[in-house]
Amino acid sequence: MQYKILLPNKRNATLEFAARELGEFSAPVLGVLPVETEPATPCHSASPCHFDRSGEIPAQTRCISLGDTALLKAAGLSAGADFGNDGYAIKAAGGNLFIFAAGDYGVLYGVYGFLERFCGVKFFADDEIAVTPADSCLNKSGGAGGAFDGIDVVSVPSFAVRARAWMGWSKYNQEYVLRLCLNTGTGPNWITKEHSFFAILPKEKYFAAHPEFYNKNGTQLCLTNEGMRAQMVENITGLARQAVGETARGGSVFYIMVGHEDNHDFCACESCSASDAEYGGASGTMMRLVNAVAGGAGDALGVFYPDVTFKFVTFAYGPTIDAPVRGQSGGLVPVHPSVRAGKNVGVYLAPLGSDWAKSLLDAEYNKTACDSLLGWRAVGAELYVWNYDSVFDEEFVFFNGWKHMADNYRVFKEFGAVYVYDMGHPHQNMPFDKLSNYVRSRLMWDVSLDAEELIRGFMDAYYGEAAGEIARYFYKMRDKLDGAGFALRSYVRKTPEYLSDKFFTRGFLEDCLAIFDRAFRAANRVCDPARREKLLRRVGCERLSPLYLYLLLYARELDAPRLKALIDEFERGCLENGIYYFAEHGPMAFLDVGTRLMEFRTFLYE
Repeated sequence: MQYKILLPNKRNATLEFAARELGEFSAPVLGVLPVETEPATPCHSASPCHFDRSGEIPAQTRCISLGDTALLKAAGLSAGADFGNDGYAIKAAGGNLFIFAAGDYGVLYGVYGFLERFCGVKFFADDEIAVTPADSCLNKSGGAGGAFDGIDVVSVPSFAVRARAWMGWSKYNQEYVLRLCLNTGTGPNWITKEHSFFAILPKEKYFAAHPEFYNKNGTQLCLTNEGMRAQMVENITGLARQAVGETARGGSVFYIMVGHEDNHDFCACESCSASDAEYGGASGTMMRLVNAVAGGAGDALGVFYPDVTFKFVTFAYGPTIDAPVRGQSGGLVPVHPSVRAGKNVGVYLAPLGSDWAKSLLDAEYNKTACDSLLGWRAVGAELYVWNYDSVFDEEFVFFNGWKHMADNYRVFKEFGAVYVYDMGHPHQNMPFDKLSNYVRSRLMWDVSLDAEELIRGFMDAYYGEAAGEIARYFYKMRDKLDGAGFALRSYVRKTPEYLSDKFFTRGFLEDCLAIFDRAFRAANRVCDPARREKLLRRVGCERLSPLYLYLLLYARELDAPRLKALIDEFERGCLENGIYYFAEHGPMAFLDVGTRLMEFRTFLYE
């Protein structure tokens, strides 16, 4: 039986990439797959389809149709209304296989779904793709229905948009992001992003002539100023028209972030203060602004783009994290009708101060996040989530969000989240970064998956013969942090108990380092030189975390030869893994590896 990849006549870069990925990774099971493009004259038969010069269709040819081909239409198949942009179907019909979706990226994700489900391919990391033809469940003997007999899969992600911060532009590569079925960047089609007030109303353009548009310090906008609001509507309309252009496809969705700057210095003028008092705080004042802007800019854009949806999103973050609600009859209601979310208005919940070792619905440890989720649901806003997955001021520290990771994704799903943006490590190769990328991407696609099973599967593949010892360290550290007795947040320097010799005793960290010694020995027993070197490098990368803590807390207690050896090991490991900084940015930017190494080396001369 021969197999070919069939692309629609109107092929594009995404579908061409999908065809290349399918051809490369299915080759051990299906052999070399030629790629053909449908002719301009459509095929009206759902039978085996191959276009040659004679126009004849060889009886032993089967097609894998990608996207909206004429062959798909002839088979009577189409994407479901609930697919969204990224959901897909994989279906056999007439001896052919169809991978189709509402959007081109959905087709690409369908290719990855086919490879994983039917061809024994697992995309664990950018440097670990397992291809195991023996795990293929295709009928390669090619009976009457061919290898694809009985295939009927529909997969729709738990969240319409799934993104991981930093991935694809400042660390790792774009292919890695796509193979995890993540959206690139912060997700598709943002016209303004994140802290966008000054992107919409630049101070250099408006402050001199209109200081009333801003608070007294010029650090935020004045949310109640009518002139500012009118100018914001005009500017957003212009930015959107410039970004969308004249060729937006019907059904497209674009996002406009109306987000305050990243500080707590909200306007406290008489008008804003009165509004805050009447409408439930800064969040109520913000919702009134965003509702008005969404109405004005939405109406203006609707004239130019009647078949395009524009969604207006604002932060529930910092001063606006508490929803403008009040208790009534045992439930929550908006404090005023004007703060209820208007049409196409969403809220980007960013519960930065949460204890990630606990559920976000744990009212004892995460009262702010819990109240915020409940409150914004009462306001009726579409939920977007800015999730956190890093210790931003000390990235070498083990981030303990593992135990309730899956629970929290299920919470987001329960509360109707359509968009999840995971803000992980700003820098590459930090503790269990690739494990986190893998597990989180899988859970964002399907919140029902078992996180522990995903962790075990990744470790077995990625750490190989050393997986047992790496897992021993992982759970030892996780159990230690689970029993900490204090909150574990994304900024550990605000929790002095954490980076202390009372919590991370010398004995505990030496036990951790001893586990890695055993992991090195296990990796060294691998016969294949290339594989051995790969595993040793991966073990060494994970060892940097406890090694860093050991040097940070106990450098002054070590004898000079031992201290020098550990410092040299830490420096070598950082260089090998491209790690030069270990804090996010801003006031913490001084936390670079070189500076910290100099600090460690001062103890050699005491």
